[in-house]
Amino acid sequence: MDCKSLQELNLEFQKEIQKVTAAKQAIQSQWQLPHRPVEIKENLSKIFEKPKPKVKKLQKYRKRRKSVFDVISDILFYLALLAIIITILTSGQKNDGSPRTFMGYSYFTVLTASMQSELPKGSLIFVKHTESYDLEIGDNITFMRDASTSVTHKIIDIYENHENTGVRGFQTKGTNNTNPDKDIVFGENIIGKVVFMLPNVGAAISYLSENIYVVYIIFGLFVILSILIRWILVKPVKR
Repeated sequence: MDCKSLQELNLEFQKEIQKVTAAKQAIQSQWQLPHRPVEIKENLSKIFEKPKPKVKKLQKYRKRRKSVFDVISDILFYLALLAIIITILTSGQKNDGSPRTFMGYSYFTVLTASMQSELPKGSLIFVKHTESYDLEIGDNITFMRDASTSVTHKIIDIYENHENTGVRGFQTKGTNNTNPDKDIVFGENIIGKVVFMLPNVGAAISYLSENIYVVYIIFGLFVILSILIRWILVKPVKR
């Protein structure tokens, strides 16, 4: 039986190590090519990328039509709510003749032309409750002439100590009147200062207050139209 020397065995072992090392390097070189990571990244992005849905022209048109009818329906609904608000406004004054108040404001309809140049007849004015010491010359104020009559005129003069009484008095005048008001106005009779005006709205509210059934008819029509539009014309879009 032939026996190899220790030196021969060592040479064969070295050759086997060289073969394994060469094979390992060959495998590593295949995965370390510069273009390989880029290709892998592109392939992964194609796999996980969500395809963009194709929207047909008909679907776009139906969505656009749906949004338009939705807006119309909403407008009618809010107009119905407005009719209810007008109903509240047309309830007028309290039984004792004093104005109704909401969050520090009162509303009035201008019934005469004494302030035509600034507050035309038929306008709806909003009056903010204001203390007498905050009022100035040039302010348009609303005050109670008697228990059931309110007047809106402009302050043209202020008496800080009217007739030595220690009370602040106000001289008022309608801008379209020739003479100032005969009576001096005192703080206890002042409702407040005019802060906002809507032309012709007061006349419309006065009409509705005398024909309240018109408000209910308008409210009913707007609600019915709003429901019909949503039920018949607004259809869900098929996907």
